[in-house]
Amino acid sequence: MPTQSWLKTSLVLPLLLLSPLQSVADIHHHDKDAGLFSYVTHPEIKAPRWKVNITEPDLVTPGYWFVAPFERIDQPEPGNGWIGPHIYDGNGELVWSGVHLNKNWDAIDFKMSNVRGQDMMTFVTQRDGDGFIVDNSFTLKEKVDLGTFGVDFNSHEFYFNDDGSEAIVLVEDRRDSSKEQALGIGYEKDCKCLFDGFKVLDTKTWKPLFEWTSFDRISLSESTFLDGGVNTSCEDSWGWDYVHLNSVDRDQNGDFYVSARHTDSIYKVSKDDGRIMWRLHGRQGDEGEWDMKGLRFSRQHNVRFRGFNGTHELITILDNANGQDKQHSSHPFSRGLTIAIKADVEPKTARIVQAIDHPLGEGSYAPRRGNYQVLPNGHIFMGWSEQATQSEHTEDGKLVMQATLATEWLGTYRSYKYPFVGQPAYPPKAASAAYMSEYRNTTSTMVHVSWNGATEIASWNLYKTTETGSPMIKIFSKEKTGFETSMVWEGFAAYVIAEAIDKSGKVVGRTNIAKTLEPPEDAMMSAAVAEELFWLQEMRGENDGWRGKDVYAPVERSFSVSLLIFFFGVICSIVAFIVVWRLRAKGYLRGVRLPRYQALADQEMAEEEVGEQPFPKRLSSRYYRDGS
Repeated sequence: MPTQSWLKTSLVLPLLLLSPLQSVADIHHHDKDAGLFSYVTHPEIKAPRWKVNITEPDLVTPGYWFVAPFERIDQPEPGNGWIGPHIYDGNGELVWSGVHLNKNWDAIDFKMSNVRGQDMMTFVTQRDGDGFIVDNSFTLKEKVDLGTFGVDFNSHEFYFNDDGSEAIVLVEDRRDSSKEQALGIGYEKDCKCLFDGFKVLDTKTWKPLFEWTSFDRISLSESTFLDGGVNTSCEDSWGWDYVHLNSVDRDQNGDFYVSARHTDSIYKVSKDDGRIMWRLHGRQGDEGEWDMKGLRFSRQHNVRFRGFNGTHELITILDNANGQDKQHSSHPFSRGLTIAIKADVEPKTARIVQAIDHPLGEGSYAPRRGNYQVLPNGHIFMGWSEQATQSEHTEDGKLVMQATLATEWLGTYRSYKYPFVGQPAYPPKAASAAYMSEYRNTTSTMVHVSWNGATEIASWNLYKTTETGSPMIKIFSKEKTGFETSMVWEGFAAYVIAEAIDKSGKVVGRTNIAKTLEPPEDAMMSAAVAEELFWLQEMRGENDGWRGKDVYAPVERSFSVSLLIFFFGVICSIVAFIVVWRLRAKGYLRGVRLPRYQALADQEMAEEEVGEQPFPKRLSSRYYRDGS
């Protein structure tokens, strides 16, 4: 039987299938890191793995982690499958990777947002200055040009307010300070600075509704970011990042809370004229304008307004308490703080309502980034940035879960948790390969299946089929296991299709036809392969007639057809008997023996004549078996 073209090359054993099945042009030095996942169906995805510690399983809030790992927030080159927006389940298993959307460049602030009344996934990319809006089918609905990195774009915030009609973004303004500002810090030349600001955008037109800048609002003398002194800071070719805004939110009246990392301060900004209504200094002295009762914070992130109780404004921040500069820590570890503020009296008061300590204890800091999220049930989800460390706490601060990326060289800007239903608009994927099964001495088929982003899959059904996709014969079922599920069928299927089944038993997705990679040479002509080739030949000849039928069912024939076949067989038998009889009568078939049996007879006669002993039993058995 002639073999098909797809049976001409070899395949490594299935254990080697965990290596990418296609050549990758850009090999990164992290590609083989054990802290990265690797998938047969998606070789382009190398999502980071997690180390997860769940201390109170019954108290953990159901939901999915939204994380965007990166190596550097302004990385010089793209990663190779690990940098970008990712969704994980509560056990650290990958659910979705969006590395294709941002082309492996760093993505910032990946989260769920209310965009014009609809729940959407949003994030920004620093390299291009774009804001991404993606729905739960993982379709890119909108890409917004927010600015140019290094010119007028600051990637820290893409924050939607209330019903999603407005979005807050940060801006960067690099220019020389005024002479008065420079003289205020004892510098008599032009001082190049980054005067960060923010703007409020209409999410229908993306036009600014409100704009604010720190220029002439926050003096250079307020900065605590002075490594190397004033001269070194003012002469920096990039510009002195003296204020470093990193988050903005609005209160019940529409006024703004602004977090400035490099002044260790929270500013209240008027929505009417942009004036600073008050400054909450994390490092103010004992004679400051605030009665803080020991409250101190520094290098803080992620200020968020949590409500007004009639007397006090409530905000939350991540108190990083430590940065990457030479300033000393303001606390033994990073923590999340809920702060009650009363600013309409003198002295103004600020009190710690609750503190969420870093789960790794004293000496543990988030020196660069991080966030504080309040979940719908009141639990608190903290992102500690380094190695994307994150933790969940009950309302009273009890730790119930802590997780850290297994890769030490990756972190994230913020980490979030949301309830989420992913329903991809694209089909699931299947990759199939054949190999020799030593257990049964036959050819087996290994199929890997996945559906990037689908949250509702409970199990997979596997079908063998033809290149046309018909018929479909179910050969295997298996519960979903992680992002990618593998199935092994003891037999050879040249073409396969897999169906995704939800918890109710409904088919929610189907892969395209996957052609099985060729088995190795030693399994090319096993009984399983021969059976499959024979079946495919039949299907190619009568494919339409097999649609929707059980191909293994007996073929039904009419009585007349069966009777005709019977008489045809009888006639053929009679003709054959007559031909053989006449040939034998004429002597043509007398003494005819098969060669192997003739040789055996001659050998036995020779033994009798010379009196030799018969063949040894071992040799005789070999003779009969091999005919040699």
